[in-house]
Formats: sequence, structure tokens, C-alpha cells
Amino acid sequence: MITKDLFGVVKDHSEESWRKHWKDMPEYQQDDKEAIKSVNINFQSLDDLHEFNRVTGLNVTMQTKGAFFPNRTTKKITYVKD
Repeated sequence: MITKDLFGVVKDHSEESWRKHWKDMPEYQQDDKEAIKSVNINFQSLDDLHEFNRVTGLNVTMQTKGAFFPNRTTKKITYVKD
């Protein structure tokens, strides 16, 4: 489907529209890094949080937004300037 946005720019929304721009580009495989299950865990005290860390081997702090179990190392992203 082809439409125009508010500024009159033509947009091609068909699934294959990217193919005309993807010429002589290398193949890219995106690995699935999503969790299979996510849960919220509530702690009633700091002692409970520390005990959770001891048992799981994680390092959950008051600033932690999420974690993987077992703890997995992340690959450092390196940006290369042209």
C-alpha cells in the first residue's frame, strides 16, 4: 500500500518495499535474544533482596530493571567510525 504522510512524503508500506534498497548488501542474521518468560519478583525487605542475590548468584540492586537467569554476559558493542 502506498500513502502520503502529513508532509506529502510518499510511503510504501508493502512488505517487500525494502528489497529495492537492499542491493549488494551482506546477509545479516539476527539471533533471538528475547526471554521465554518474564516475571515480577517483589521483596519485602533488603534482607530478602540480598538472600535472593545469594541464592541466584545475581546482583539485583534497587536500580535494576531486569536480569537474566542464569546471569549472561553481554557482548560489548563497538562503533566503528568511517
